[in-house]
Amino acid sequence: MLPDEISGALLYGSGVFTTLAILNGEPFLIEKHWHRLTRDAGKIGIDISAFDASDVKTALTDAISGHGVTSGRARITFGDGSTPAIWSSRDDGEAFLSILVAERRQMPSELRIGISPHFINTTSPLVGIKSCNYLEPLMAFNEAKSRGFDEAVRVNERGMSYVLTFGPGRQRIKIADVGIVALKDARIKAKTILAEKQLGIAKPEAA
Repeated sequence: MLPDEISGALLYGSGVFTTLAILNGEPFLIEKHWHRLTRDAGKIGIDISAFDASDVKTALTDAISGHGVTSGRARITFGDGSTPAIWSSRDDGEAFLSILVAERRQMPSELRIGISPHFINTTSPLVGIKSCNYLEPLMAFNEAKSRGFDEAVRVNERGMSYVLTFGPGRQRIKIADVGIVALKDARIKAKTILAEKQLGIAKPEAA
């Protein structure tokens, strides 16, 4: 199903998504990602009850197989297909599903990371929700690239954060102009955030 031209998804970025790894041709931790999708969709008022976890997994597996990806990434998106009341009196439209599959993103062995001038608003109602309203991180990423960095760290209004704008798990990171402590501590923090806040799984062992 394609979104209506005046849907909440297209007008306001009303939707939720998750990005997961593809390992050996299989989606990694799909059950955990499905839990996050349903949780976040409920928080912003998108009804995805018409979609079944097993059917979405099958569609994802078919997409992975169809693209011939064995080691890569996938994005599952649920968009709000309803018509916003301020633009129409219609009360219709259903959530729609989008699945993207690609090879693993190529990253340099060492990254230059800068602090973004764009703050994170910790009072936003979208805090903790992986929504499709993702323009701020994209702008932070592009701004960092314009200064010669590969990535950006965004801080909140209290000057505390270690959130990267984009990116999969890193191997070696060259810290440049960043207020993060030792690399080992930064990696542990990143893994902890992913495990506890995003996927709800147990805290990883310290390296």
